[in-house]
Amino acid sequence: MDATAKPDLHLVYTSDANYLFLTAVSACSAFAQASDPTRLAIHVLDCGISDDAWEAWRADMVRRTGS
Repeated sequence: MDATAKPDLHLVYTSDANYLFLTAVSACSAFAQASDPTRLAIHVLDCGISDDAWEAWRADMVRRTGS
């Protein structure tokens, strides 16, 4: 890897519908603390999230982070 290149940071969370709020808190905190949030990738592994809950969560994350 080039010494000047910054690696992307991938955060992976496993969540069901009951823990999506905590996943959002953690993900938003990581986004706010990242030196370059555009290189941050957040992955959520679905362990029982309904389609409606997922779409609401995703829309909330886009609203909070702008991406």
